[in-house]
Amino acid sequence: MLKSIDLLIGLTVVMLVASMAVTVMTGFVNHLSNLRGRSLQQGIADLLRLIDPNLAQPEKIAEAVLTHPLIREAENRMGSVVHREELTKLLMELAAGNGPGKIEKDLQDRLAATLAAHGIDNPAATLEKIRNAALRIEIEHPELSNMARANIAILQEAESHFVAKIDTWFDQTMDRVSQRFTISTRTVTFLCGVVLVALLQLDSIALVNRIYVDDELRDSLVSEARSETNQSNASGDKLYDFVLAQGVVPLPQYPADLARFKDARHLAGMAFTTLLLSLGAPFWYNALSQLLQLRPKIAAVDDLQRKARESAKPG
Repeated sequence: MLKSIDLLIGLTVVMLVASMAVTVMTGFVNHLSNLRGRSLQQGIADLLRLIDPNLAQPEKIAEAVLTHPLIREAENRMGSVVHREELTKLLMELAAGNGPGKIEKDLQDRLAATLAAHGIDNPAATLEKIRNAALRIEIEHPELSNMARANIAILQEAESHFVAKIDTWFDQTMDRVSQRFTISTRTVTFLCGVVLVALLQLDSIALVNRIYVDDELRDSLVSEARSETNQSNASGDKLYDFVLAQGVVPLPQYPADLARFKDARHLAGMAFTTLLLSLGAPFWYNALSQLLQLRPKIAAVDDLQRKARESAKPG
């Protein structure tokens, strides 16, 4: 039984290391594609459609909001976070055309018309009232946060259907943005797992067989896992270096190893590995911790059974 636990620990170590590599790849792809910013852009565009179904090119307006100097990320990339009061004021600023963020004149006029139809006839004057109100509130209530002051000022000086619709739908819209981003990230994670498994030809069935028959490798994997998890600041880097140094996952030799893709058993092992990696690094880290906690109990049971068998032998 102890050998089976050690086998699972060894497999979990390799899956954890591979999952960490997939996580790094996923983060790189998300950053390169600005996936979070594009998800937020779509969410703001959907919110604008709720406010005015006839508003033209809401995606461009959303892009202008997210590339505003106060919101954007490095290299003029769309920002990934915007607060409700920020969105409200930035839409007024874009409609007024008096801020650093700019949109096409035709689009600006359409946005201004939408605001006017929803109770904001003069965005520039309304913004000025909001700023003055926020200043008064800060003087009277310095204990309030900047966000709270901004929200109160907007409610006092820009009471309108426009503000009401943003306040009503903003939180739900952001929930949908988070949901879409999570689904997209899972898709990217799965595809990165497919790429990693295909490049390394990571066959979990062959890996299990190797760990099972190689006592030295199995023991070293268990020892390294115990050493890593016992550290308070464990990050998995040592496990990563160990797996690479020990050649637990042999690197394929291309183009010679391309023929292995014709092996149905090998392809099945790679497909199974992809499914295992889709569980994610947190799953494998928790699984490793639980297996290591279980191992001493299994070892104690094995010792008792062995002593019982030895005592039962005829003297």
